[in-house]
Amino acid sequence: MKRLLPLLILACLCSIHSWSQNNSSLHLSLGGALPIGKFASKDVNDPTSGLANLGGLAELGYSHPLNDDHWGLTIGIRGRLNGIDKNANSSALRKIYPSYTWSSSNSHWKALSAMAGVYYTLPAASKLDVRLEISLGAANCYLPDYNLLGILDTAKTGPSGFIQAKVGKEHAISFSGMAKAGVVYHLNKRLDLLANLDFWYLDPNFKQVTQTVLVANGLVIPGLISPNNAMTTTITSQTRDYKQNMSTLNLTVGLGISLSNHKTKKT
Repeated sequence: MKRLLPLLILACLCSIHSWSQNNSSLHLSLGGALPIGKFASKDVNDPTSGLANLGGLAELGYSHPLNDDHWGLTIGIRGRLNGIDKNANSSALRKIYPSYTWSSSNSHWKALSAMAGVYYTLPAASKLDVRLEISLGAANCYLPDYNLLGILDTAKTGPSGFIQAKVGKEHAISFSGMAKAGVVYHLNKRLDLLANLDFWYLDPNFKQVTQTVLVANGLVIPGLISPNNAMTTTITSQTRDYKQNMSTLNLTVGLGISLSNHKTKKT
């Protein structure tokens, strides 16, 4: 399974080389990735909440029309980055330990996918087409490692204790599916402007995710945040599988480049 995504990416690149002929095109798009459903939920009491914020997406794709010039085949590689909401991430521990001051590391959900599919193009005006697409493939999804730090300083003379909560980084191969709708505006015979809205489905299952909480009290040297500097420490650890839906709605704009010297007009 770990080799599946690199093989799909290699197949995509080889296909681009072998399919380059009349009316085929290469396109690059950038945009925003809006988490939806459980991926967007900020409910820390729900273990399926992703706490994900609005993120960014980049896509490199290739399109190859079939004989009727309306239907075609497409392959592509896309990557996505969604930050984890810091306030939501630390809210549960803030309620349990309200006398501590909490901070959180910058952490991001990540996904890299290779997909292939079919598209249908419908002419809407002399220079404007409507395009619909469905693609399937695989994605390598990354559960970020993140750290929470709570500092106890009730006397305001320097920390006398602290709590560290950590989750280890893991990755998983997931089925990847996308449904896309957009418009193509033909600037000239070689260049197109693209605008697309798509739904990207991901539902990875991360294996053996380790969560650790360390509570340290009685710092010998106030302000030195280290377990070795504490008079007493307590460590609890849990390792389990963790399933997290990572689906998003994505709005992208981009540029398409024809790989042929001319285009035939669709009717």
